[in-house]
Amino acid sequence: MKFRTMFIFLLACMGCLVGGMSIQARVVTPGVEYTKESFQMSQKPQVGNLLEIDLSNPHIQVELGIPQPLTSLTPTSRFAKNNTYDEHHVVGAINGSFYHLQSRLPAYLVLKNNRVSTFGVISTGNDEYMSVPSAFGILQDGTAKIGTFQYDISFEVGGKKGTVTSINKQRMNKEIILYTPSYSYSSTRTNSYGMEIVVKQATPQLDEGVHLGQPIRGVVAEVYPYGTGNAPIPQDGFVISIHSGELAAQYSHIEPGEEIELMINVSGEWKNAQFMLASGPLLVQEGKVKMTIDETSSRARQRNPRTAVAVDQSGQRVFFVTVDGRQQGYSEGLTLKEFAQYLVEKGAYYALNLDGGGSTTMAVRQYGDKYTSVVNSPSDGSERAVSTILQVVSTSPFGQPTYFEFRLQGHSTLLVGSSVDVAEQFVLDEFYHPLTINKQLIRYEVEGNIGRMEGNTFVAERSGTGFIVGYYEGAVKKIPVKVIDAPARVEVTPSNITATAGESVSFTIQAFDADGKLLDLRNQQVLWSLSQPIGTISNNGLFIAGTTNGTAEVIANIRGTVGKSTINVRTKPLILDSFEKGDWNVETVRSVATISFTGYDQPLFHGSKTLKLQYNFQKGEEGTKAAYVVRTSPLAIPGNPSYLGVWVYGDQGKHWLRGTIIDQSGKEYTVSFTKEGGLDWTGWRYIKAQIPSEVTYPIQLKQLYVVETNKDRYNTGTLYFDQLQAEYGTSHEEPLFHDIPNDFWAKNEIQYLLEHHLIQGFSNGYFKPNNKLTRAHAAVLLARALNLPKEGITLSYQDVPASHLYYAEIAAVTKAGIMNGKQNGRIFDPDGTLTRAQMAAILVRAFSLKGDTKQPFKDVPSSYWAYKEIHALYANHITVPYEGHLFRPNHPVTRAQFSTFLYRVLQK
Repeated sequence: MKFRTMFIFLLACMGCLVGGMSIQARVVTPGVEYTKESFQMSQKPQVGNLLEIDLSNPHIQVELGIPQPLTSLTPTSRFAKNNTYDEHHVVGAINGSFYHLQSRLPAYLVLKNNRVSTFGVISTGNDEYMSVPSAFGILQDGTAKIGTFQYDISFEVGGKKGTVTSINKQRMNKEIILYTPSYSYSSTRTNSYGMEIVVKQATPQLDEGVHLGQPIRGVVAEVYPYGTGNAPIPQDGFVISIHSGELAAQYSHIEPGEEIELMINVSGEWKNAQFMLASGPLLVQEGKVKMTIDETSSRARQRNPRTAVAVDQSGQRVFFVTVDGRQQGYSEGLTLKEFAQYLVEKGAYYALNLDGGGSTTMAVRQYGDKYTSVVNSPSDGSERAVSTILQVVSTSPFGQPTYFEFRLQGHSTLLVGSSVDVAEQFVLDEFYHPLTINKQLIRYEVEGNIGRMEGNTFVAERSGTGFIVGYYEGAVKKIPVKVIDAPARVEVTPSNITATAGESVSFTIQAFDADGKLLDLRNQQVLWSLSQPIGTISNNGLFIAGTTNGTAEVIANIRGTVGKSTINVRTKPLILDSFEKGDWNVETVRSVATISFTGYDQPLFHGSKTLKLQYNFQKGEEGTKAAYVVRTSPLAIPGNPSYLGVWVYGDQGKHWLRGTIIDQSGKEYTVSFTKEGGLDWTGWRYIKAQIPSEVTYPIQLKQLYVVETNKDRYNTGTLYFDQLQAEYGTSHEEPLFHDIPNDFWAKNEIQYLLEHHLIQGFSNGYFKPNNKLTRAHAAVLLARALNLPKEGITLSYQDVPASHLYYAEIAAVTKAGIMNGKQNGRIFDPDGTLTRAQMAAILVRAFSLKGDTKQPFKDVPSSYWAYKEIHALYANHITVPYEGHLFRPNHPVTRAQFSTFLYRVLQK
C-alpha cells in the first residue's frame, strides 16, 4: 500500500520536506499513525491531515459516535472526549456524515449493532451527495467496508406479502417506497400515480430504536387509493407508497384497522455489520476516481474544506482524511474530483465523502494529553458542532513507563558558567498513553564531562559537547548540549536610539555561537561601557543621558566578545528642513493650490527662504478639501522623536493643519498640528504634533497638509512654513519669537495676547519688545481687546486717510472716546509714541478703571495732569513703581510694557 510506505518513510524523518511538500508525521498509538502535510494542487496551497488505522492490531477499533439524544450537536473533539474512559481511549476522530440544520437529525442512515438511529433519506438526482445509497462501516468480521448498500424489506398486510424497494426516497416507476418520520418532509410528496397505506401505532417505532430483522407491527390508519398521493407521514408509524395501477390493484382490498407487519434489513455483506454510516458520494472505487455524483454539478465543483474516510483493499486499514479550505494563502480547499485524486494518490481503494465545509474537523491525541485536540484549521475559525463522528479507539490498558519527555527551559548552547533549567513534560507507556508523573522517580545526569546537575539545573563548566540524560524508571531521554568559552557574536538592542537629557534607556543583549544559535546568558557578567562621556551606563545596561548633546557607542563585552550600539543624546530639537531647497511638491483634493519658495520680501522666519502655500478651497467640487505639501521622497527622521514642530505664518483661515508619517513597518499615521479649525491666527506661530506611541521607529515624514471639512470655510489663503524640526522628549519649549526667549520678563503676557489674537509679531520672526509703541498700534490693541465695532465710522483726521492700514481701529477707539486726536482734533499722529502717562489715561478710559491710593510715585505730584489715572492703575494692581518709587510718566511705553499692562487689565 502507498499509505504504509509513506508512513514508514515519514516516521523516519518525523518532520521534513519531500518534493516541495512539508510533512510532519508521528505515531499516535501502536496501530495509529498521524500525518500533516502541506502541498499544492491545481496551483493552490493545501493542507491535509491523515490518520492511518491498522485494524489488525488487537487494541485498535474504529467506532461510530452517535449523539444522545439524536438531535444534539457536539464539536468533534468534545464528542471524542465524552467517549474516552479507561481502556477506551479515543486517540483520533473526524466529523461524520451530513445532518439537517433545522431538525439536527443525521441526513442519512445511521446504524449500530443492528439498531437503527435513523434511516435518513436517499437523495434524487445525480447532483446530490447521496443519490446512490453508500456507506462506511465495520462488518461483522471486523473488517472495514465502503460501498453501496441495499435494503431487504418485506411486509405483509391483509394476507398479501410485498417487497419494499427502498426507504425515504422519491418514488419511481413501479417502486414500493417506505416513508418514515426521518424523511425530509412531513408527507410523501408523491404524485397521484399510486396508492399509499398509512400505518400508525408502530411497535417498535421508526426510526430510532428499530433493530434490523425485528418484526415491526402496526395498524392501517388510512388508505389513500390510486389517484391520490402525498399522504402525511405519522410520527408513530410509516407510509408504504405503491406506484402504478397494476401494483396498487394488488392491495386495493386493504382496509383501515387491519394489522400490518414489516421486516427491515440490509442485504449482502452489510448484514449484521457492527455499524454503518451512510454518506456520499463515493469518491474512489477499486483504486480509481469513480464518483457517484455529476462532477460538473455545483456541489462537485465548489472548492471547499473536505473530509473523507478511505479503506485499503484488505479492509484491514482505514484512513481518516481532511483537507482544509477557504483560507487564502494557507489552504484553499479542493473540488470533489481533486479530493478523489488526492485520495487515490494516497493509496485509497475505496473512499467515501463525509460532511465538509465548516464541519471539516480532525482531532488527534497529542503526546502527554488524555484527550484529543483539533489538528486541522476549521474554516469558521473554531470547531463546528456536528451530529456524528468516526473515532479510532485504543482499548489497551495502561502499561509501563516507556517514553520520558523533558525540555530545556532555555537554549541548548551555553557559555561556560551559564546554567539552564530542565522541566519534565510527560511520561508515556508503550501504548503512548499518558501516565501520572511521580517526581520522586525522575533523575538527571550529564554525559560528556561538560558540567553538572544541581537538582533540575544544568551548570556549564567546561567547553565541549555532551548530553543531559533524564531517567524515569525504564524510560530514558537524552538532550544534546554544547558548552563554549565565548560567544562568536554579541548584539546590543536597541541598535540606534536617541535620548533626551536625563532620559533612561535600557539596553539588552543577545549572544550567538558560530552557527548562529542563541546562547543562554544566565549567570554571565556583562561589562558595559560608553565610548564618549555623554551619560552613564550601569552594570545591567541602564543608560541615563547627560545634559549635553553628543553621540556615543554603547559597548557590551561578554568574555572578550564585544557588541555595540549607538546612543544619541539630544537636549535641543533637530532641524529637519528649513525649506531652503525645492524638495517639496503640491497635491490637492477638490481644490487648487500652488507652492513656491520665497525670500526676504515675504514672511521669513529662519534662513533665507520659506515654503509658501497658496490654496483656493472655493474651487473644486464639494466635500473635504485639502492642499498637500508633499516631500519628493519621505524625510528621514533620526532617533525616536516625541513631536514634530514647524513654524507657520497663519492667515486666520480656521482650517486644520495635519501631517502624515511612515514608520519602520511602512504603516502610515496621521498627526495633527492643530485641532480642526485651529489654524486661526495671523503671523508666525510654532505648532507641534505628537508622534503616536504605537509607531515603530525610525519614522519618516511624508507630507504636511491643510484640510477643510466645513463648507462655510471654503476660502482662499496663503500659508508660510519654516524650520521643520523634531523634538525629543517632552521638556522642550520653543521661544515665542527670536527676541522673546523663554525667560523673557514679559513672555507669559505676550503669549496670552498672541493666543487671544490681540497682538502679533513681525514677518521676520521678531517681536521687537523694546520698540516704542505707536499710537496706531495702541489703537489696534484696544479695539481688538474691547471688540469695538469698526464699521460705518468716518474720521476727519488729516493724517489718517481711509486707505490707512489701521483706519477702522483708529476710528473705533476715537468714537468710543478712548483716544483723542491732537491739534484740536485735526490729526491723530498714528506714528507718534505714547508716554506712560498717556497710556495710563487711555487704559483708565478704555476699561473704566477707578480707585485711589496714597501717593506712591515721587515723580507724579497731585497736580500732574494724569495723577488720578496713574494712581487708578496702581490701585488696581496694574502697575508697580520703578526703583526709587518712580513711575516715569514722560517715558515712552514699549511694546512689551503695553502688552503687560493690557494683560493685567484683561485679567481683572
